[in-house]
Amino acid sequence: MEVRILQSQELLPALHLVWEVFAEDVAPSYTPEGVAEFQKFIKYDNMRASAERGETIFFGAFAGADLCGVIAVKSIGHICLFYVKKDCQGKGIGRMLFTSVYHFCAKQLRVSRITVNAAPEAAAKYQHMGMRQTDAEQNVNGMRFVPM
Repeated sequence: MEVRILQSQELLPALHLVWEVFAEDVAPSYTPEGVAEFQKFIKYDNMRASAERGETIFFGAFAGADLCGVIAVKSIGHICLFYVKKDCQGKGIGRMLFTSVYHFCAKQLRVSRITVNAAPEAAAKYQHMGMRQTDAEQNVNGMRFVPM
């Protein structure tokens, strides 16, 4: 398994993976407004521009040539996307992605803390990786999350 920063031509397949996992695992707990808001957030043109400006850094986990998971972090140390394909979950891929971002944030971005707005179903996984909840579950524009 290799974890590395994604190249620009890998962004679209990464966003397809994000949508696929979101639609199956997260969308059922969102309102239609929340799903639409997420779709706007991951729109290719927006994500490409953010990546080109260095505001968002995308990492991918690869098994050979197959993309298994994606994590994206803002330059301020905020994880904004973190998804692993269903058939790749439970194999330590999420941990490898998180560890890569943790080290990148510390060494390259020089941020003192990492934050995330975790899907409520994922909060326990983030806690397992050492993060802690900082506020009660929130709902903004139909998107449910736990600040961590």
